[in-house]
Amino acid sequence: MNNYVAENIYRIKKQLNNDDILIVAVSKTVSCETAALALEVPGIELGENRVQEFLKKYEYFKGEAKIHLIGHLQKNKVKYIVGKTVLIHSVDSEELLDEIQKRSSQQQVVTNVLLQIKIFKDDNKFGADEKDIEKLISHNENNPNVKIKGLMTMAPFTQDNELISQTFGKLHDIFVDISKKSFYNTDMVYLSMGMSNDYILAAKEGANILRIGSAIFKDKP
Repeated sequence: MNNYVAENIYRIKKQLNNDDILIVAVSKTVSCETAALALEVPGIELGENRVQEFLKKYEYFKGEAKIHLIGHLQKNKVKYIVGKTVLIHSVDSEELLDEIQKRSSQQQVVTNVLLQIKIFKDDNKFGADEKDIEKLISHNENNPNVKIKGLMTMAPFTQDNELISQTFGKLHDIFVDISKKSFYNTDMVYLSMGMSNDYILAAKEGANILRIGSAIFKDKP
């Protein structure tokens, strides 16, 4: 079978021309077998929006694939993914940080997370307000089993590329600013920005994780 999924990934990698950017193949709409096609490309990791789909992929790959939880996470679902996910992209409250700490401590693991930040005001999107970032980071200094590894955002749904770039650029500036400060349990390593329709803009604004779904799985070259 022709691996069009791998072809799409290599096409994207050629566009980016930056091996330091991690491509997370968002496999929420595809079968485990199709998701496996993405993993034939070295360095590719998977991303799932829903816990149920995450667990299905985790069981299929027997824990051997690195799978990110990128969608909104409810507190009552934390127990199902702690110890299984390589990175949670969508932490936006003190309560969620504390629940991840509780479950991680019980399993004696350390869970890596990103803070999801709402740069562009949109009532339909999740995320903490940018003014609350350092408050969340300070709160997490009491959670030894939760490591904040960076920031994540979603751009507004618009055709205005300038507005999209401004959104990404603003989070990048915040990321750099926090990187210069010292907090316990926080290490600004990852900046997760950009999806299928705006990953080029995100890369130009400093993203080092791109969450790409349809451009990998839906579009045949």
